[in-house]
Amino acid sequence: MNSERGVLAEFLVVTALGIAKEGSRVEWHAVDLETCDADASCLTIEVQSTAYDQSWSQEKDAEIRFNVARREWIWTANKCEWLLLDSPQRVADTHALRLLEEKDRETIDPLNASQWILFVVSKKYLDDRSGEAGAFP
Repeated sequence: MNSERGVLAEFLVVTALGIAKEGSRVEWHAVDLETCDADASCLTIEVQSTAYDQSWSQEKDAEIRFNVARREWIWTANKCEWLLLDSPQRVADTHALRLLEEKDRETIDPLNASQWILFVVSKKYLDDRSGEAGAFP
């Protein structure tokens, strides 16, 4: 299922980075992951996933696009409210974009990490090169 693929992608990123997320996963929070070092410097990460093969019937492979658009509003899970930003912006410092690249429905195995490709894209890169564009690549 497409919705479960996103949760799995977050797990793969957490595992690859070796960061344990305290507490439960928070659905719809402004960023998916936050990790801080001993100096309290924090890095926020937005994780997205997609695949050529979708869970519905399709005539051709899905076009690979990740939504990295600037946002005007964010959901604050700790306060359970929407927050209007001063200006549209990308909230996360880094975007971890996971592509499940296997195309054959008979051999797709989302639990096989070798079937995934990871693109790591910084907010600065997107701001410098993508401008107002809302999709990557």
